[in-house]
Amino acid sequence: GYSRKVFFIPLGIDVQAFRPQAAPLKGDIFFLSVLDEFHRYKGLEVLFAALKIIKQQLPDVRLVVGGRGGLLDYYRQLAGSLGIGDNVSFAGFIPSKKLAEYYNGCRLFVLPSTDPRREGFGIVPLEAMACKRPVVVTEILGMAGDIKEHEAGMVVRCNDAEELALSIIAILKDDDLAERMGAEARKLAVGKYSWPKAAEQIERIYWELL
Repeated sequence: GYSRKVFFIPLGIDVQAFRPQAAPLKGDIFFLSVLDEFHRYKGLEVLFAALKIIKQQLPDVRLVVGGRGGLLDYYRQLAGSLGIGDNVSFAGFIPSKKLAEYYNGCRLFVLPSTDPRREGFGIVPLEAMACKRPVVVTEILGMAGDIKEHEAGMVVRCNDAEELALSIIAILKDDDLAERMGAEARKLAVGKYSWPKAAEQIERIYWELL
């Protein structure tokens, strides 16, 4: 078969631009996506349902939602109707040079994607990991296996708001766990997913093909 001829090379990220740095506190949980119909599969509705559960244990929990799009008002109203309006702040479009500030200004990054046909590798969680942040993602993400194996965060089932809530609570309530996961996340991002590492792998495959 063809499977032996297929090499998977992870996308590289700039681990100098995305690195741990002092930043003003923006919130606890960070989520980033385009807020339109197409990107609903990024799972913000599931995250809202989880936040309602989290709020029972952590009443002051803060979710920062980055991104803009046609569903912004819908999400605003949804947060209000779920009783989590005061716990969600919408940051709007975040220019790339400000992104590291947001990753570093929150305690963890969450991407609860719901559609395996649309979700790819997941470059955004990687950027958060490079900033030494633990991540919570669903099992369909391309790098979910690495996150699990290196304990750089938590991997949950798709569309399971309760499991998502419990994972987020576990990290928010345990600073040592968050610190440990964050350190592993940075190590994994630098060791496997930095631009030089991606280039090295491409070069190695070229030499193998000659």
